[in-house]
Amino acid sequence: MDRTLSASVTAATLIFLVLLFWGVQGHREASRSGLRADSLATEILIERARADGWEAVAADTAAQLLELLAASDSQGARLSREIEALRARPVSRTVVVASSEGDSEAIRDPEASSPDSTIYRVDDGPLSAAITAWSDSVLSRLHIDWHLEISAELFHVEAPDRRLLVFARSPDPRVRLSVPTFEYQLPVIERPRLPWRWIGAALAGGYLLGRVF
Repeated sequence: MDRTLSASVTAATLIFLVLLFWGVQGHREASRSGLRADSLATEILIERARADGWEAVAADTAAQLLELLAASDSQGARLSREIEALRARPVSRTVVVASSEGDSEAIRDPEASSPDSTIYRVDDGPLSAAITAWSDSVLSRLHIDWHLEISAELFHVEAPDRRLLVFARSPDPRVRLSVPTFEYQLPVIERPRLPWRWIGAALAGGYLLGRVF
């Protein structure tokens, strides 16, 4: 009985190691092939999006997004404390810089003007402004109250190769967007566990071999 049990354990161990080796090797090869294909598909997606007018950027990884947020300024420090207190997990940080240029015309507003001042209005897409000019016997003074509003759309996507992408655009074609900073924090991934059916198959096979030999 002891001899049979010892043989069964030995055979089960050998079968288990063989199954484990085959499984790991096959998983590695499939992962490498799939990762290469996913990476190529991601690059193609980025280039196609850029050609269609999107600003597409793949994210860089950052170890501690909460620390980066806390070190930015007092407002960022307050927000980081709130996030930490809530035990929320930061995912991504995106800094978008938008710029616009063009020629605009200021039109006189007769209803708002008076004998002492002239009001000019600018209403051209993202730029709206009110220009007030005063005149006296010595000089002309110019005062500008302006408001510039640039809207941007950000769309975050997780690519097949696990990279996080951001697509950015503005509805106004004169607005140019750039993404100088795009960072995200990697989640904690648990290591895959060996399926119990492999262990059971190895033990059963070892038992049968032990019975035979």
